[in-house]
Amino acid sequence: MKTVFDLGFRVYAIGVGLLGIVTALLAFELVAVSATILGGLWIGAAALGGAIVLGLTLDTDDVVEADRDTARCDRWDECMFTGWLLNIYLITAAIWAGVSFGWFIGGQAAAGVSVVGYGWIAVAVYGAIVAAGITATHYDFLVEAVTPTADVEP
Repeated sequence: MKTVFDLGFRVYAIGVGLLGIVTALLAFELVAVSATILGGLWIGAAALGGAIVLGLTLDTDDVVEADRDTARCDRWDECMFTGWLLNIYLITAAIWAGVSFGWFIGGQAAAGVSVVGYGWIAVAVYGAIVAAGITATHYDFLVEAVTPTADVEP
């Protein structure tokens, strides 16, 4: 079951990355994609992410390594980028998703599209800063997670 979660998470991460690139290209009018199709793909990505989180939550014995390195876990817990900065990013993204949904349901005023769009750009920039900090701080963990050695079970 752990392999299914690993594969699902990797597919999810690649899919969200590609959707982010297409969304950025659409924002700069470099590609022509229907907003309905792109929105549906984002909803699909959210559904896949939700299924992965649910699976990880329900089957923690399979997904949490019994022989995990506690020093590594402590380093992750104590890092500024994986602590409150990451929490602020997740909370901000969730709140702004609600604002965007409210704007969409509320009639989509022309002035609102700028506010919603610039808000998402701000969330994306902040997320990029947090991601860069996580990558710089935990680069060795990321390399091991992406290309595990032979002694790491799949």
